[in-house]
Amino acid sequence: MQHIELAAFRSIRHLSLDLAPLNILIGANGAGKSNFISFFTLSTICRRIVRAIQRVAPYFHDFISSRKTRQAGRWMGNECPRRNA
Repeated sequence: MQHIELAAFRSIRHLSLDLAPLNILIGANGAGKSNFISFFTLSTICRRIVRAIQRVAPYFHDFISSRKTRQAGRWMGNECPRRNA
């Protein structure tokens, strides 16, 4: 990653920053240093969630498809299941 732009993340209104191999954050208390670091934590968590969803998505799709097939086989023609009131 060579460049990062953040907008409306916690106390950071807008940030455009070129990154180097080593970066040192210096600033006054309340300047947003910790919020900047927490963005990377959030980003890592989001990447892990997306990867997990991508891993299970094919199985979930197969599960939903098989349920629709079973339900379609239960009802003939345009009949709809009746709910007991």
